[in-house]
Amino acid sequence: MNLKQILAVVTIPVMMYSCSKKDATITPAPPPVITTTDTPKIFYVKDQYAGSVLSYEIYSSYTDGTNEKKLTDFSNSGTIKKWATSPIFNADSTRIIFVLATGLNDGKLMIMDLNGANSMPLTANFGSGGIHDPRVYQNGQKILFWKDTLLTGPSLNATLGQIFTANTDGTNLQKLTSVSGTGGAPDSDCFLGSIYNNKIIFLKLMPPMGGYGYEEIYSMNVDGSNKQRITTNNLDKNGASFSPDGSKIVFYGSANAAVHNGHSEIFIMNADGSNITQLTNYSNNGALAAYSASPCFSKDGKTIYYTSDWESIGQTSQVYKMNIDGTGKTKVTSGGIGSYKYDIIVK
Repeated sequence: MNLKQILAVVTIPVMMYSCSKKDATITPAPPPVITTTDTPKIFYVKDQYAGSVLSYEIYSSYTDGTNEKKLTDFSNSGTIKKWATSPIFNADSTRIIFVLATGLNDGKLMIMDLNGANSMPLTANFGSGGIHDPRVYQNGQKILFWKDTLLTGPSLNATLGQIFTANTDGTNLQKLTSVSGTGGAPDSDCFLGSIYNNKIIFLKLMPPMGGYGYEEIYSMNVDGSNKQRITTNNLDKNGASFSPDGSKIVFYGSANAAVHNGHSEIFIMNADGSNITQLTNYSNNGALAAYSASPCFSKDGKTIYYTSDWESIGQTSQVYKMNIDGTGKTKVTSGGIGSYKYDIIVK
């Protein structure tokens, strides 16, 4: 998911002196000429089928959707099920950390160059259970993620999510949340958002209401202290992310308490949970099963990138972008019928 190269041509000022001070002149240097090959890019996950084998691989493209490149190929052309998901940048944004798994309840952390080269394990495995949503902090020395444990119950299987921190070399694993539950109604901390000023946002699965569970957005310090509930509207939520200045949170979820299973829209709110604003309305309040997801801010905080299948519901999703007030919606990617895109990050 290209290293920055900046070439500067600088002409050194030449000082010309005469024998007399009053004749001393300075010839100013022309302004430096700077060129760069660091074209802004987006990175995302795309699913693909080969027969009945589902796999997920990581891709990149320019922010206008051109020059799409496949960065990982762990699925071996579909003969082996591999899931490369949850891409994030390392501390200086020169490499990509991601999760490589063969199912929901396993996974290991990997790292690779921005062009997909030099892929290798980042750490040893962290025991049983799936690893999801890695987030680095403390200048890349520490990493947060959540793990799930499969629970079985009388009515359904469920996962119990808990949030952990560790050094990026795999040492000093610590559990930050302590939850309990039984199959069918787990109390689960999961789906980590972004980190801002040593604060992480995450989702907590709440007890079922009307037959459905739902998630609320919480925050806490990266050491697990100061847990606070941010939202209280009893609607499905996911994919929460801070704006670059920490003042806003973007997320996706249900616009209607009666609508579940495949209907979602993009929302924005203040970081304290106030002023929740719906930015998309592709599902037409549930009349259509449009699924919009994976929102993230651009580096300058002026643009939100997201995915949606509203043009081809149930078949494929594309990457879109819009202003943070919901105006200026523009389609970024195209093609790829039969695949969905997830987990966008922007460089």
